[in-house]
Amino acid sequence: MKRKYRSSLEFVESGFRACWRNALDLLRAARLQLDAKQPGVALSLSVLAMEEVGKMMFLDGLLFSRPGDHKDEQFRSGHRKHQWKLRFLDLFPLFLRSLAMHDSRYGNESAYNQALAVTIHNLKNERAALVAWLGESCDLTELDNWKQRGLYASADGERFLTPQERISGDFARAVYTLACRFTTTIDFLLEGENIDSYFDFAREIRAKLSEADHQLFESLGREAAEEMSGDGGEHLGGLEAASDNSTTVEVGGREVRTLRDILPESPGLRALFVGKTPSTASVAAGHYFQGHQGRMFWNRLIDYRVFRPTAEYEDDSLLNHGFGMTDIVKVPRDFGNEPSDEEYAAGVDRIIGLIRLHKPTVLIFVYKRVLDQILKLSFRSTARSRYGFNDDLDHHFGARVFVFPMPGTPCTSEEADAAMRELVEALS
Repeated sequence: MKRKYRSSLEFVESGFRACWRNALDLLRAARLQLDAKQPGVALSLSVLAMEEVGKMMFLDGLLFSRPGDHKDEQFRSGHRKHQWKLRFLDLFPLFLRSLAMHDSRYGNESAYNQALAVTIHNLKNERAALVAWLGESCDLTELDNWKQRGLYASADGERFLTPQERISGDFARAVYTLACRFTTTIDFLLEGENIDSYFDFAREIRAKLSEADHQLFESLGREAAEEMSGDGGEHLGGLEAASDNSTTVEVGGREVRTLRDILPESPGLRALFVGKTPSTASVAAGHYFQGHQGRMFWNRLIDYRVFRPTAEYEDDSLLNHGFGMTDIVKVPRDFGNEPSDEEYAAGVDRIIGLIRLHKPTVLIFVYKRVLDQILKLSFRSTARSRYGFNDDLDHHFGARVFVFPMPGTPCTSEEADAAMRELVEALS
């Protein structure tokens, strides 16, 4: 019995060609922006070109995929997710070899084989050149955050920075160089008739293999993945599948779509983040802090290496780090739309109860006003909190109390930096 395939070869081939052309176009545009002294836009365009290469790798998985199998799920879940496409680039050497095998020079001409070896060597070196900005791991998924900073002005303490102020020319050129390596390698491998040979081979395999043959090869592939990763291939390069943290609660006799608390089954959190209220953008995404202001929260945590996300959405990594997340008010609203005093009062007892139950070592209030409201409503205190640690308030909560220096708040960049460094030390 022949396999029923998820997609036609025409669909996959058209995707290959479109992503390939667009990656080259994006790099040409990035080069123009570099020449125009616009490093922020140049970096963002370069990252987008790399994502197009990652998308090609997702498409490659559809060559022999069935409807509903794990490759189909990976494509549907991942080809629109920026970090997944960047994470797939970790597997680029395997993709490179798969493409190269359909060139008649592969294995026959020493110069061609040497060129491939040099390409892989240069990829490693050009990726390592990003260590100054991405850290020792050179995790390419972090480029997604930098891509956003390359396009939007954003707050840094007491002032806003343009992308050109935030991103240096050296950083933009290093990202552009790596993107060129990925993209020009694809260009080299698919030039001439090689892309036709690649899909002719896939067409021949589809014609010859039965469903049983496919299942045998896939079984062997899973065994190989288990030997390499030890997890049955359930994770892709350390990036976990995304969940949906949205839920429905009843408020004032009506059902409201919101975000569920992210809390462990047993007490003992390293840190509990207490937010104000989910944004409508976050509820739509099913994950915390997905609006423009919220992304700055995640960026600051990542910049100071308070934690490293291992999933497409940062909140899916919280429990793995011993962190929890909740809001004092669960009705979603956009940034700048403040909850009423009645809403704050209704949420205070729940927050105090969660703190006593989960016993966090550090209690982090994402917004200063939330802590000030709890002090007034629960402890009848007129004290005003400050950004960073508030040691004089610890006795109220049985935990170290920290107010997060969210970008855009009345907190200088020097104060924010000092506070974040203290937080890193407290959580280490």
